[in-house]
Amino acid sequence: MKKITDKKEYNDFVKNYPNGNALQSWEWGELKEKFGWKTERFGFFENNILIGTVQCLFKKLPFGFKILYIPRGPVINFKNKNDWENFLIEIKKIAKEKKVDLIRIEPEIAEVEIDLNFFKKNNFKKSAISYQPLNTMIVDLKKSEQEIWQKELNQKARYNTRLAERKGVKIIEEGNEKNIKEFYKLWEKTKLRQKISIRSEKYYKELFLIFPKENIHLFLAKYQEKFIAGLIIIFFGKKAIYLYAASDYEFHSLMPTYLVVWKAILKAKEKGCEIFDFWGVAPEGAEKNHPWEGITSFKQKFCNARRINYIGAWDLPMNWKYWIFIWLEKIKNSHKAVKL
Repeated sequence: MKKITDKKEYNDFVKNYPNGNALQSWEWGELKEKFGWKTERFGFFENNILIGTVQCLFKKLPFGFKILYIPRGPVINFKNKNDWENFLIEIKKIAKEKKVDLIRIEPEIAEVEIDLNFFKKNNFKKSAISYQPLNTMIVDLKKSEQEIWQKELNQKARYNTRLAERKGVKIIEEGNEKNIKEFYKLWEKTKLRQKISIRSEKYYKELFLIFPKENIHLFLAKYQEKFIAGLIIIFFGKKAIYLYAASDYEFHSLMPTYLVVWKAILKAKEKGCEIFDFWGVAPEGAEKNHPWEGITSFKQKFCNARRINYIGAWDLPMNWKYWIFIWLEKIKNSHKAVKL
């Protein structure tokens, strides 16, 4: 394993690999560097041919802890035991060199695709906290537009999409500074309504500055000169990711969110994507009072509830301080502990 400094070589590999993800893209690392993380990227080579990559995020946390975090990575052949073992050998070396207290990985691996005993045998501990969504739903974009409309969207999604158009809702597709500001206003309204925490406006501005225009898109629904819903999509490789969505509930009856998502699906298909990833939904069989129940009900109307359940976060303790970190993390209750 050796460091990779060629952005194109790195991104070309990640975007074309089966379990590559935008969170392992070069740009995502650059974004995180703007907000307190240090980033290093490494490649695994066989006969001088790149066969795997990993983007490592390092951060010093409160109370003197240091973490090595790998979101949606490593990007390797997870079905090849030797590749996994080589990754473990090398990542432990890096962790010791950087004097981190734990390695946390959240691979792009579905539960049905791997034997989790491999992690347990290699001293990984299943983390109670996942910073990336454990469950998602996807739309198959390899189908024709007509097939997607008739077979992926259910009757209610089709009706509400047409309703928004009939009511005069228009979709604006330009991620300029003014529109990002308008999206953030909607995001703040969503925050108050759903009682969630959101990042600063600067974070979203940096997101659009760092990712190339062809890889990030802002959709805004407009009604009578007022912005009423918005969606940020990242296009990376063959996948479109529904990253952030917001709306003004005062205009809920116009159903703007349905039209926004439909236009995003069409854009993703136009760009040659094969998967539209809704990014986060409630677990299958979740209680009715689950905080994501509402958004899950909305998303499943577009994809026949086609689910992927990921293996979640796994920790590799590097020293005794790990156990104190986990105890404090539980006290601070999930995402309030570390913003990743």
